[in-house]
Amino acid sequence: MSNITISPKTVMPFIEPRREEMIKLMGGEEVLMREMSFAIQAANNNSVLANSNPQSVAMAVFNCALTKLSLNPVMNLAYLVPFKGNAKLMPGYQGMIKLISDTGIIKSVSSAVVYRGDDFEFVQGTSPEIIHRPKGETFKDSDVIAVYAIFVLHNDEKLFEIMWKPQIDAIKNRSETGRKDIGPWSSDYGEMARKTVVKRGWKSIPKSSFALDKIEKVNTAISIDNEEYKTVEYVKMSEEQVERLLEKTTNVVELEAALSDESVMIDPEQKKDIIEKAKAKNNKGGDSE
Repeated sequence: MSNITISPKTVMPFIEPRREEMIKLMGGEEVLMREMSFAIQAANNNSVLANSNPQSVAMAVFNCALTKLSLNPVMNLAYLVPFKGNAKLMPGYQGMIKLISDTGIIKSVSSAVVYRGDDFEFVQGTSPEIIHRPKGETFKDSDVIAVYAIFVLHNDEKLFEIMWKPQIDAIKNRSETGRKDIGPWSSDYGEMARKTVVKRGWKSIPKSSFALDKIEKVNTAISIDNEEYKTVEYVKMSEEQVERLLEKTTNVVELEAALSDESVMIDPEQKKDIIEKAKAKNNKGGDSE
């Protein structure tokens, strides 16, 4: 157990090297100081987090700057959670919804949990449709049947993503805390499930170049969130799989979103190489014009 307390005095030395960068990202020193205060408060309100390395708390604040998600406990956008004995920023369901909405590339996004006893029908095909009439007979985690997300595009087209409980639990079990049935998967299963299906649905949304910065914030938040699931072995794609992926798209934003899938952990070095190959193809295409 660490004897180092989480306080401005112990956290600030790790903030200082990136202080100016964080002030610029957050829009002011006042915002930085406020987020650091929220992080310290969250750490000291949790007996496990209180023994974290102050550097990990500073990194959580830096990730707040990268994603523009606040640790303000009233807003429920992001949380400080234990991760491998230290503190880590975890984007919340509401935070993910906010980031996606802020991109402006969709009209709205929503998600819901289906419980045993609800009237629920999911129709695929040429006219996909979701019919869900909640009955409110149970709200137990064990009675969850499925979770779904609805993305409404600006042309009023609706895109659906659905995950059944075995799929949700497969993701949960890739998390160390999920396997131990502690942390947010234990206390807020429904919210975690909704966030998971929203993250998966995001990959299918057509991206627009006019919102690249905001799209990058979504992808960054997803990458930060997915760190919790990287306790499993990484997967290395075959050369044939890489070529097929690059034939499908060389759009860097779309590739980063696809390679950030929480269900398949692509080898980080290979991911970087694929992005570089896509950039090279794009540059080559531009030179030939």
